[in-house]
Amino acid sequence: MEQIAYVALAEIGNPQPPIDLTPLARIFNCRIQFTYLKGPEGYTVRTGTGYHIYIATDLRGDAETVRRRQRWTLAHELSHVLAHWDLPWNTTDELDRISPELRGVLEVEANWCASRLLIPDYCFNGLEDLIPAVLSNKCDVNFTPAEKRINHLSRAIRNRLFLEALEWIEADLWFNGGGFVSS
Repeated sequence: MEQIAYVALAEIGNPQPPIDLTPLARIFNCRIQFTYLKGPEGYTVRTGTGYHIYIATDLRGDAETVRRRQRWTLAHELSHVLAHWDLPWNTTDELDRISPELRGVLEVEANWCASRLLIPDYCFNGLEDLIPAVLSNKCDVNFTPAEKRINHLSRAIRNRLFLEALEWIEADLWFNGGGFVSS
């Protein structure tokens, strides 16, 4: 799933967060419609030449939380298009043509991919990005997805951030402390 998200982001020039997903939707011929859905936060229907993505307008919460939830839902639905294009799901002829078991797997995969679309590895530039509230604002997502993304961040990225911070501290001590810092 990570590779799918990274290739898709490269297709739109690896934009800095917050990432606008509408160019990606255009590439994959996705028509996005915000509408009252009476329950689901979103769903996608495969049409003859593309996809129709419906995003719920009847979500509860304050305006910012709802807007961010809609962004997440769009990323989730686009992830289905990117990762599951070859499966027989949600066509205009017959909705939900897959088993409940497979649907559960596809939902987890779509969430994983959505997190990489909205919060890609390349957006982690400093230790402050490991603070959920900071990452949430930087990437324009709600707190919970930011927190989960941090919790599942690769060890390599964490190590890079800590080593860069340590180098900065050592340099600061050298120049401002007037001496050598031993490790």
